[in-house]
Amino acid sequence: MRKNNYKKLLWKLGGTISTVFPIAIAVSCGNELEKVANQDQSKHYATTDYSKINQLVESKNEEIAKAKESGNFKELRIGLITSGGTVDDKSFYQSIWEGVSRHSLQVGATWNKTVYNSTSDLTRDYNSFMLTDLNVWILSGYKHSNAFKIWYSQNKKEFDERDIIVIGIDLELSDSEVKPGKIITINFKSEEAGWMAGYAVADYLANTVADDEKRKVTTFGGSDEGAVTDFIAGYLTGIDAYNQTSDKKTKISSQNNGVVLDIGYEIAVQGTEAKLNNILTTNDPLVIFPVAGDLTKATVEAIKKLKKNQLVIGVDTDQSKAFEKEGESKEQESDSKYFFTSVEKRLGATIYRVLTDLWLKKGNKSDIIPDFEFNKTNANVKEGYKNDFVGISPTAITGENKVQAQKSLDKAKNKFEELVNASNEKDVKKILGIPEMNIDSQKGNEEKINQLVVKINSN
Repeated sequence: MRKNNYKKLLWKLGGTISTVFPIAIAVSCGNELEKVANQDQSKHYATTDYSKINQLVESKNEEIAKAKESGNFKELRIGLITSGGTVDDKSFYQSIWEGVSRHSLQVGATWNKTVYNSTSDLTRDYNSFMLTDLNVWILSGYKHSNAFKIWYSQNKKEFDERDIIVIGIDLELSDSEVKPGKIITINFKSEEAGWMAGYAVADYLANTVADDEKRKVTTFGGSDEGAVTDFIAGYLTGIDAYNQTSDKKTKISSQNNGVVLDIGYEIAVQGTEAKLNNILTTNDPLVIFPVAGDLTKATVEAIKKLKKNQLVIGVDTDQSKAFEKEGESKEQESDSKYFFTSVEKRLGATIYRVLTDLWLKKGNKSDIIPDFEFNKTNANVKEGYKNDFVGISPTAITGENKVQAQKSLDKAKNKFEELVNASNEKDVKKILGIPEMNIDSQKGNEEKINQLVVKINSN
């Protein structure tokens, strides 16, 4: 962007600006903004691989090298806006940043790959990005859905004049709400992996716990939005599916015939720790499935403090990896041993595939965004297990039940593959009996979840 346009655009956007991490953008003059666009940001790229994408990246080396040699590629200048989290969370945002980082390093892009750590004012964040030459905005997290829609309606002319592509992760936006060829939304059928985790848990407990009264598990959510309850709906339906095949049934440890869906996402909030302890101690559930951000870590800490013999299911990535301790015996001392599995969104792999296909200008030959054509058609992608968008992690538990845990996980995947195939995969929820969740809260999600709890516990 020419520097004499910066002040004009800033005035149009209302004069608001903020801080980009690791880059500080100054309001005072366009020179600072131009300087940002030419900085080498490679030292800030992620070097971890929680998203397990190294092999995928290596498989693209030859194709990338040929495109660089011929010059047949689209230069991407990428910025990531989170919605409250940070890129060192060893989970959702870090996985996305790993995908961005691997792509950037592979194509040799070092000049202005930025990560933006937002807290609450997303409007301010979008305005900040408009003052740069970033041409790919990655908006991660469902909170962007409404925020970007409102901002776009107010800044449509200025945004549409720019060659910007928005990649929205966990966003819900219709084609009518954004100019064609400007946005790619990426969503995950997390309920599919949740179903496998639930089926596996029930099979595991049927094979390791003889006492019917002790075969109990539970789950809880930070809120009742669809991004949370999709996980839980799949999980509970998977348990119910297994129970229908066995006389050794797993029940849900619940409070008032339901599970907690309003615990929030931060243990520091007053009352949260007491709620968590109550969940862990009511009926002594053997497996806990937290879908509540940082409360996974708090759950592990609470289990240790309470000295409970309980296991945990992670979310978004293989969270057991985040609990491994360097220099210590993983088999005996690492907190990863608490993880029966994790319900994964393949975030790093997905964003890497999208960016790489955009860079390679694959167009309708892309295996992930064939419908997207710049300035012509948007792409709304929502995929599941069959397209490697979701999955379940290998077990990380230790001891005599480790082999059985992995057998149960493998059995659940095999059962899913038996039920779902290429001819019916569009009807997965109907086939598996998973209820439809609404993206917004207060839309009946809690009622549907609690109906599943009652069904499981009454059979």
